[in-house]
Amino acid sequence: MFLQSSPYSIPLVIIIFFSIITICYINLLDIFRKESRSTIESFIIIGSMVWMLGNLLELEIVSYQLKLLCGKVQYIGIAAVSISWLAFSFQYTSIKKWQTKRNIALICIIPVIVLILVFTNEFHGLIIKEASLGNFMGFSVLNKVFGVGHWAAIIYLLFSILIGSVLIIQMLISTNYTYKCQA
Repeated sequence: MFLQSSPYSIPLVIIIFFSIITICYINLLDIFRKESRSTIESFIIIGSMVWMLGNLLELEIVSYQLKLLCGKVQYIGIAAVSISWLAFSFQYTSIKKWQTKRNIALICIIPVIVLILVFTNEFHGLIIKEASLGNFMGFSVLNKVFGVGHWAAIIYLLFSILIGSVLIIQMLISTNYTYKCQA
């Protein structure tokens, strides 16, 4: 048996389906506008889809080696989301001084290092120390003991989401104040 049917995968399938529809809609809007203004938003959605698809396949596949590979694919989505979210917040808030190639390259350093660590994990165990197949309510699951690299990746992801969100909220509050003064 190669696949298993898990009820936990149903929400992921639904979200991936709506993400595909959203990507198509965004691209259609760009075609009608005859310019591409939503590239970063597309990268956020695609990164999220890769993350969810890796999670979905990890839930559905029974094989130990394929479950490990799907777990590694999730990190590609995590890296894409963290980079894209910061780039989106810089673009949305119109902070020109942060929208340089140098700063985008600096933002990419930690996710690239994490991806290198993920795909070479067998040599050092910094991302996943131990992994074994287990059984949870009749489903084959991958039990993982995470290493320091995994937690560094999660901290970076949360930190990038926090910074991006603070920038957007700060911009929305100051914009609201500007419009209140005009009234």
